[in-house]
Amino acid sequence: MSYTFTFKKFVQLGLGWTMVKETTRFTSTQTPSYLREDRLHSQAIMPHVGFVWKWSGKWYAYSNYMVGINFRKESRSEKGFLKSTKRETSEAYQLNLVGVTYGKKLKGFAEFGVGIAGVVNGGLSLEL
Repeated sequence: MSYTFTFKKFVQLGLGWTMVKETTRFTSTQTPSYLREDRLHSQAIMPHVGFVWKWSGKWYAYSNYMVGINFRKESRSEKGFLKSTKRETSEAYQLNLVGVTYGKKLKGFAEFGVGIAGVVNGGLSLEL
C-alpha cells in the first residue's frame, strides 16, 4: 500500500508500506513423529521518489526507489510448543527499474525491480 504525489507530471514522492507473512511446516515419517513450524512476519515502511519517463494519455512508464526500515519477527515451534522468537530491525529497499500504469481514476500497474517487495509486482490503484 502506498501514497504517491506527482509534481509536474515527471517527479513522484510518496510513502509505501509492505507486509510479508510466511508459515513453513516440516514433518517427518520417522519415529518419533516430528513437527516443526517456522513463521515469519515482516513489515517495511519506505518513503519513495520516482521519475515518470513516458506519459501518453491513460498510461505512463516510470522508475522509482524506496528506502526505509523493516521490522521482522521470526518464531519457531516444535510439536506445538514455542521454542524461540527473534525480532530484528533492518534497512529496507526496493528499486523498481520499470513500472507501467494504465487508467485514469482506477488504474492497473505492473512493476519490475529488486528488493524487499520482490521482483514482479502488480495490482490496482485508485486516484483520490
